[in-house]
Amino acid sequence: MNGTSHPLRNYCTKGVQRFCRGEYCAWMPSGGMLAYVRDGTTPHSSLLPRLTDDVFSTKAQQAGNVSDTSSSSHGRGHLKHPCVDIVITHVWLDAR
Repeated sequence: MNGTSHPLRNYCTKGVQRFCRGEYCAWMPSGGMLAYVRDGTTPHSSLLPRLTDDVFSTKAQQAGNVSDTSSSSHGRGHLKHPCVDIVITHVWLDAR
C-alpha cells in the first residue's frame, strides 16, 4: 500500500467496510486483512483516526504485539440483516 497506487482510503472502504457491512464473514466472529506497505506506515497508527467514521461501527482498536499487526472490533447487530460482531486482524508487511 502506498499513497498513490493503493491508498489507505481504499483499504478502508473496499476492505474493512465490507466486513462491517456483513459482505465478508457475516457469521464469523473474526477475519483478517493483509497489506503490503511501501511507505513504512503501521496499521494501528494509520487506522486509528480513519475507523472512527460511523460506517465502520468500530467498538475498539488495539495495537498488536508487533508494529505490523493491529486489530479492530466492529458491531454488526444494527445492520438491516444483522450479523455477529467481528474482530479484524490487520497485518501490514513492509515491502519497501
